[in-house]
Amino acid sequence: MKLEVLGVEKVFSGRSGENRALTPISFEVGSGEFVSIIGPSGCGKSTVLNIVAGLDNASAGKVILDGREVHGPSSDRGMVFQHYTLFPWLNVLDNVCFGQRLKAQKRSKDATFIQTQRATNLLNLMGLKDFHKSFPRELSGGMKQRVAIARALLNSPRVLLMDEPFGSLDAQTREEMQVLLCFLSQHEKSTILFVTHDVEEAIFLSTRIIVISARPGRILAQIQVPFPTERGLDIKLSIEFLKLKARIVHMLHQETVLNKDALLKNLLSQETPGMPASI
Repeated sequence: MKLEVLGVEKVFSGRSGENRALTPISFEVGSGEFVSIIGPSGCGKSTVLNIVAGLDNASAGKVILDGREVHGPSSDRGMVFQHYTLFPWLNVLDNVCFGQRLKAQKRSKDATFIQTQRATNLLNLMGLKDFHKSFPRELSGGMKQRVAIARALLNSPRVLLMDEPFGSLDAQTREEMQVLLCFLSQHEKSTILFVTHDVEEAIFLSTRIIVISARPGRILAQIQVPFPTERGLDIKLSIEFLKLKARIVHMLHQETVLNKDALLKNLLSQETPGMPASI
């Protein structure tokens, strides 16, 4: 598996003119990698993910997956959003199998049975063995997100795209989900492109981190995470982990300061009606 993002730009047009969200960015994701994209709020992290998913179009550049250019959504790319997007009228198992049920007429009974068995196994793997018949309203936030992840994994996508999937969870549940995702990525041998604003989360989960600048987004650095793939939460207390965290935080802080200085300079350069240009 090879995912290539080649010279992707994004410009939004509005009444006030053009708003450049992304300058040309390029990177690759190889088979089995867990790559996180991190950067300041509004830097275009989610925009990159939406373009890779085929949910949005690039203004320039292209995305190539296994030698084929991406044009629109496809089952070869699974997507997990921050909000759970579960159907409240369907139980847990039916939520996971929903996409496959839509294709049931094109599938044999054996294929449908196999998919249902895989959904069952995924839910059991995620600790939801006793909740197959439960409805979303009966689940906690972490449990709902486990269902959403199981649904995205059902088709064994070539790459799993995750847009701040733990952003709305409390700190303890978030760490539990991080440990679970580490386990799942190894068990399923998944390739994952993950967007987060949490530096610690990015380091704990990733094999590589792409740091994006403030808008318009550009790649500041690509950092290889020097830890084994099997990780426990205690690694967050190690000297190596804390040094890497400090390095990335410093990089983002410097970028934020530069962005604020540029904004202040721009504001001071503008004349206020009825007042002198400098006072």
